[in-house]
Amino acid sequence: MNHPNNLLTDPVLPVRDTLGRKRVLTLPQTLALATEGRIASFITARRHQRHPLKAFLAQLAVIGCQRAGLTAPPRSPGRWQKLLRDLTSESKDPDAPWTLVSPDLDQPAFLQPPTDQTPTRNLPSPDDIDIPIHSRQFEPRRRTDRPAPPDAWIYALISIQTHGGFLGTGNHGIARMGGGFGSRPHVALTTSPILSEQIERDARILLADGRHSSSDPALLWTVPWNGNKSESLEPNSVHPLCIEVARIIRLRADENVISACPRPAASPRIERTSEISGSITDPWAPKSKRTGSPLTVDSAGFSRGLIDSLLTRPDVWDLPILALPTNEEVENIEDSPLYLSASALSRGRGRTSGYHEAYAPVPASVITSLRSDRPTPESMRISGEHSRALRSLRTAAVAYLAGGMNRQSDAAKKLASEIAPRIYDAGRSPGVPAAHSARQALEHIIETHAPAALDRHGSAAIARSLLEAGLH
Repeated sequence: MNHPNNLLTDPVLPVRDTLGRKRVLTLPQTLALATEGRIASFITARRHQRHPLKAFLAQLAVIGCQRAGLTAPPRSPGRWQKLLRDLTSESKDPDAPWTLVSPDLDQPAFLQPPTDQTPTRNLPSPDDIDIPIHSRQFEPRRRTDRPAPPDAWIYALISIQTHGGFLGTGNHGIARMGGGFGSRPHVALTTSPILSEQIERDARILLADGRHSSSDPALLWTVPWNGNKSESLEPNSVHPLCIEVARIIRLRADENVISACPRPAASPRIERTSEISGSITDPWAPKSKRTGSPLTVDSAGFSRGLIDSLLTRPDVWDLPILALPTNEEVENIEDSPLYLSASALSRGRGRTSGYHEAYAPVPASVITSLRSDRPTPESMRISGEHSRALRSLRTAAVAYLAGGMNRQSDAAKKLASEIAPRIYDAGRSPGVPAAHSARQALEHIIETHAPAALDRHGSAAIARSLLEAGLH
């Protein structure tokens, strides 16, 4: 099917490359250049949209390469186009999820989940759906007397869907936040302020880290969503690096003029539980060791005191993988110094209070100390295996406790989230494979808990089958 504004085939993203040339690229071309650090700037992305764009491209690159079994990003735009189509191959039309406007509401469009209810509001500007910024440091709102170009809508969608917080009834925020009024901070080491060079480093490190691989849903805008509470996804049922969608939004086009049609949701897209404390896997977000919640940046922004605390207080902060140096970076620190790149949007009740950035040199002695506490590749592999085994165990436990895989039970989900980690951890031993521990834990659950349905044998068989599928 021929789609206008198809990000896979149509040049819609204006950039300036590292040779100084202005170009308009497709999404596959953008990924090919960005993962090699060859884009100097995204010309029309506004200041607060740049780091959401960086995270989106890095997450998408890693997910696409993982699903294709690649250990490094491809250089060919044609190969990227195939990788992206493969990610949406289960859709009736694999190009629909990459199209800015799709009139068929039961099919996804770019960062717009399928829905069976027609939205009624009609907003003429991308600013109307973007994160509202209440600060003098930002550019004025766009004029609405002329249509906004496709790239303005693309950046607004990436901003609100992957970084949106709670802004009143029906407008829920993403799961990667320490609460609806929290932040989704970006804290990482880098050798360059150029965004695509940061994307190259981030994607390379995440691809080498086995903890972020999963066959669970990764592009959440391809999953139908009508906003009902029963449709909220469990945090352990999605890919650790999933690309979120905070809101139900559909774009429409009348005579090639695009407008947005949002509608409220009764509950967040991803269910909030105490288990995740507002965060799935976010490789840019420092976490408090005391609360386990992601860093929330207040109106003071990234003060020198906060930066020093992040870099020198391992008793206070768990730094994300992208804020830690690689072995190669430590070895070359004298010739290639590292910097801390940090950004976040600070929030208040019902409003935002400014976008904050920092770019600070990190002394070589601090880099060395950061590396000394970093897990080894072997420990990261083992950690990844245990994470996958525990996710699979939870899924199997829910199916068993609910009495079958087709049953929906909030009570079963809650009980599984409580007992599965406890039983799994109690049975873990050094040197014992994660899959063996998960199987033992499931058998313990089957022996000690009764399913909601009377057919214990049938429920157990379904649970064992789901566990084996998850483990393999």
